[in-house]
Amino acid sequence: MKKVFVSILVVVPMFALAQSVDQLIDLGGKILSSGQAAQEKGKLSKAAAKYNADQPPVSLARQTVEVRPPRDEWSRWDDSARRWMRSSLSAPLTAIAARPVWNTGEIGDESQERDSLESNRWVNQRSLPDKGTIEVASYTLEFDFLELEKSQDMELFMGRWWNQNSLRLSRETAYCGLTATVRDRHTGEVLAIYKTLGTASSADNVGAQLGGFFSNSLGFSSSGNSGDDLHFRAMENATGQMATVIKQKCR
Repeated sequence: MKKVFVSILVVVPMFALAQSVDQLIDLGGKILSSGQAAQEKGKLSKAAAKYNADQPPVSLARQTVEVRPPRDEWSRWDDSARRWMRSSLSAPLTAIAARPVWNTGEIGDESQERDSLESNRWVNQRSLPDKGTIEVASYTLEFDFLELEKSQDMELFMGRWWNQNSLRLSRETAYCGLTATVRDRHTGEVLAIYKTLGTASSADNVGAQLGGFFSNSLGFSSSGNSGDDLHFRAMENATGQMATVIKQKCR
């Protein structure tokens, strides 16, 4: 998973606007929880809808599909996280009557297990699957995550600058971009690429402009941090949105 960090610093002189720390906290909270969140979410939603609308539909109903989770995350996740990810990515396919099947490694494991059962004289051989019943997928659905973090700080000053009476407020937002690439397994051709962008914030402020995720370029730098819970919620949000896109585009 790639990580991009965004940091925003806003300095607001308050001279005569607030007379106490309580007033500063109240004023700062109102500024940070302004209409930016709703505006950005609306823009991102429209950007996602436009991007995916321009991608061609691919009918996967009743087709065999191999789900390929993100490689970087898969290598470092434990078994429970892998099961969650596999089920989350497969569920949208079963919802449209597609048929998720084993990948190459899983086919190898299942083949070895069947061979061992076939050589076991205590196993009722008539209960074993017939030879040649494992199906190789006609399509692959390859998923990749792009993780972004943003930290927004606001420093509020009360009185004259040299009094050094100030208060710093901070809020964090995690973003998770999810890309799903539909590929013809027989030819290797990429048929469509769908994208969603999930968000999770310690508050409602998500003021960074991240619409570039739905275009050819995406470039942000600087620093910022978000907790693991924010990352998971953003990932879950992006996965849920992708389920909707697959339902719309891949019936």
